Amino acid sequence: MKKTSIEQFLNAKEFQQVKYFVCSKGVAWRDCGSDFLNIKSALFGGKGANKLLNEPTTHLSSQISRYGSPYFCAIWLISEHEKLDIALLVTDNEIAFVPVSSIDGFSKVSVYNWGSKSTIEKTILMQEAAIMKTKLESIFSEASDKISLSETDFHKFAEHKVEQIQSSDIIDDLVNFLDINRSTESSAVVKSRVGQGQFRKDLIEYWGQCAVTGCDIHYLLRASHIKPWAESDDRERLDVHNGLLLIPGLDLAFDAGLITFLPTGEMQISKALPVSKLAYLGVYQVEQKIKGLQKKHAQYLEYHKQYVFERWLK
Repeated sequence: MKKTSIEQFLNAKEFQQVKYFVCSKGVAWRDCGSDFLNIKSALFGGKGANKLLNEPTTHLSSQISRYGSPYFCAIWLISEHEKLDIALLVTDNEIAFVPVSSIDGFSKVSVYNWGSKSTIEKTILMQEAAIMKTKLESIFSEASDKISLSETDFHKFAEHKVEQIQSSDIIDDLVNFLDINRSTESSAVVKSRVGQGQFRKDLIEYWGQCAVTGCDIHYLLRASHIKPWAESDDRERLDVHNGLLLIPGLDLAFDAGLITFLPTGEMQISKALPVSKLAYLGVYQVEQKIKGLQKKHAQYLEYHKQYVFERWLK
């Protein structure tokens, strides 16, 4: 059977259950119930992953006190009508799209009568949890498609769709979450925002490393559009020459118009960004230059310099 695409997973309409498991310091694989209505509530609801990992309520804090600090949350859907082979593996700042088969075979750890477990039993459980953490770290690092664990990023994604179309439902859980629509764009274009899909893979193949710093740890790098995604047509959105592979700090600064690059590769820095702050972006030399640019990059870089760089002054 053909594997589920990220778009199909997020757009799933008929499912019976949302599975939600947590790996924490004291318990390797704890079933946290299936009372979530959809992906949105499992991610951002009052008992969801973001709350547990970043902003625990009193109830969630009591869980942390019992079972230890959470490392990962895992979310997937159970459906009798379609194969949903994708799961979400969530850390405190990112969501990775991984195969369900990579995580749904782990044995559930019972926490029944937790208070009566002996110190030895809890020590053994902690050892098992450490092993599980290592396994999940490996699965997470191998995932090529990731999104920030941020409601703002979901809203940003939604805004791009609103600007382009007024037709059928967007990804099912995002509809409930954001009340937006999506166009009939190809799944490759949708993935280029959801998980940076084919566009990200093309940039990794083209650049192989951060275009500026040379960092070659791929899961740390961002696929950054030169001409902003919302201002590009479908062809431009997937054009490898409209992209740079950048470390996160440079990606944010480039997107915000605090830096730009000339067609010759030299980096220009806005006066709004003090040179003394460059280290916060992962840049330790003022004079930086991109190598490997082609003539096809020039039109996009010129657009960025004219319309994105220091846009607040224009």
